[in-house]
Amino acid sequence: MRILYLTAGTGGFFCGACLRDNALVHALRRIGHEVHMMPLYLPTIVEGEDAADCPLFLGGINIWLQDKVSLFRHTPRFIDKLFDSGALLKMAGQRSGMTDAKVLGHMTVSTLKGLDGTQKKEIRRMQKWLRENIEVDLICVSNLMLLGLGPALKEVYDVPLLATMQSEESFLDALPEPYKAEAWSLLTEHCKLVAGFIGISHFHARLMEERLQLARNKIYVVYNGIDTSEFAPAKQRPDQFEIGYLSRIHPSKGLHTLVDAFIVLHDNIPNARLRIVGSKTKSDEAYIAQQQKKLADLNLTDRVTWSFNVSKEEKVQELQKMSVVSVPTSYPEGFGLYILEALACAVPLMLPSKGSFLELLGDTEGGVIYEVKKGEHEVDVLAQHLKDYADEEAKLQEMGEQGREAVFNRYDIDSMAAGISEAFQDIIGAAHGQ
Repeated sequence: MRILYLTAGTGGFFCGACLRDNALVHALRRIGHEVHMMPLYLPTIVEGEDAADCPLFLGGINIWLQDKVSLFRHTPRFIDKLFDSGALLKMAGQRSGMTDAKVLGHMTVSTLKGLDGTQKKEIRRMQKWLRENIEVDLICVSNLMLLGLGPALKEVYDVPLLATMQSEESFLDALPEPYKAEAWSLLTEHCKLVAGFIGISHFHARLMEERLQLARNKIYVVYNGIDTSEFAPAKQRPDQFEIGYLSRIHPSKGLHTLVDAFIVLHDNIPNARLRIVGSKTKSDEAYIAQQQKKLADLNLTDRVTWSFNVSKEEKVQELQKMSVVSVPTSYPEGFGLYILEALACAVPLMLPSKGSFLELLGDTEGGVIYEVKKGEHEVDVLAQHLKDYADEEAKLQEMGEQGREAVFNRYDIDSMAAGISEAFQDIIGAAHGQ
C-alpha cells in the first residue's frame, strides 16, 4: 500500500509524538508498505534514522510571517526559502513557545481554514510538489490539527483520508475565545472528509467521538507502541526512594504538583529524592525557575536532579535510577508514551485517576492510581501515596516487572504497526466496496 503520512515536528527538542511517528513509519515499511513521510512546520527531532523522505512544507517561520504580515503572503519563493532554513527552524523551535495555545489563536484558526487561510501560498506549493512526485493509495495525518489540509489533499488525491487523534482537545481548549469555538467548529467540519480515525486509547476515542460528533464505526483504537529493544531495567533497584518525573516540562503535565508533594514528603522520608527528566523550550524556563525556587527556599536543591532535552540513551539511564514515576497531569491525558517507557525499564507509575491512566495501568498492572476526593488536595493525596509505597520495594518491583512484560507483549512498535496496518486495509476495502 502506498501511504502519505504527514506529521508535525518540534524543531528543537525530542517529542513523544515525533518519536512515535518516526518509529511507526519505519515499522510500516518493514511490513511491506510504501510510506512517504512529510514533515510540516518544524523539522522532526529524532534519534537514529529519520523516516522523513519528503521535503518540509509550511515552514513555521514562513506561516507565522504570512499570518502576521500580509506582504509575506505574496513574496517570491527565493525569499521564503531563506526562512525555511533547517538551522533557523530548529532555532525557532528551541527558543520560542511555538505551540503555546494562548498566543496562537489566530494562526490556529487560519491553519484550520486551509486554502481559505493565510497560508494558502504554502499549501499550493505543497500540492504542486505532491502532484509531481508521488502517487498514493491512502493519506494519514498524525493528529487532527493537520486536518485543515484535508480539502487541499483531497484536491490532489481521490483516496481515503485518515487521522490519528492525539489529545488535541487540551490544545484547543486552551485557545482564547473566539478562536476556541471557531477552531472546534472548523475541525468538526473537516472530520466529515475523514474515512477513518485512529484513537490511541478507548477513553480518548470516546471523548473525541462525542466532541466532534464522529461515527463510532469510523473509529479504530490502536494503542501506541515503542521500540522495546531500546529499553532495559536497571541491574539493581535504587537503594534510595527515587521519585521520577518523565514528560514535557509544562504546567499541564503537573510538575508543580509533584514538586509540592515532594516538599510535603521530604521531612518524613529523609532518603527520598526527586529526579526530573523532560523536554523544554525557552518559554518553559520561567516555570522551571518557579519550581527550583520553591525547592531552594527549603534547602532541597541537592535532593533534586534536573535533566532537560535528553537523548534516548540518557532517558533510559535516568529511568534506571528511578523507583517510581509520577506525572500528575492537570487534564485527562489520551495516552502518555512515558508510561510505556517507564514500564519498559520495569519502573512502575503513580498516576491520577484521569483520562486513559485507569485503562492503561489496569491493562498493564504496572502501577498505582490515586483518586482525589471532594475536599481533598491532590498534593496531599499524592504525597501520602508516595509515603505509603516508599517502603514497599517488593511491591514496586512486582508492578514494574508486570508492566514490563505487558509492554513487551502488547505495546511494542510492531504491534502498533500491525494494528494500524489492519485499520488501513479495512478502510481501503470499504472505499472499494469490499
